[in-house]
Amino acid sequence: MLEKRKRYCLYCKEQKDWLQTNKKLSDGTKVYVDKNGFRWAGKRCPQCEKKRVQYLIKYNSFERELILKKLKDEGYQVQNKIAPFEVIKDANSFTIDIQKASVEAGEISFSDMSCLEADHLIVLFQSARILTKAQVMDLFSQKRKLSQKEKI
Repeated sequence: MLEKRKRYCLYCKEQKDWLQTNKKLSDGTKVYVDKNGFRWAGKRCPQCEKKRVQYLIKYNSFERELILKKLKDEGYQVQNKIAPFEVIKDANSFTIDIQKASVEAGEISFSDMSCLEADHLIVLFQSARILTKAQVMDLFSQKRKLSQKEKI
């Protein structure tokens, strides 16, 4: 038997179906689903939970930290840490999405164009560099010199 109710999703900020089933998880928690039978994850509707999981799979922790650092360095206050990001800058609210891109023969090509709904776009360029051991040692020595200057 399904008891039909609506619940407010804290992520998409919409009222969505929230149906209680007779099922329980091993810890005794009741299971709630939407009208399609997909499970709610706490205060996230099934669609928002799916987006959250896809984002975590698509971008590794290094990329996520790089993105969040860039946003903070540019003066944005990050409201949520899952794409599309909700940010505030200069009392204005924006949504920011992520897109991977590469440069081939002087042309920028994006992995997909499904992110055009956001106000701004963060572009992660995919590139690789091959460095010799001497070049790596050069980079490390330059970095040490910079960090010593900052301490002074």
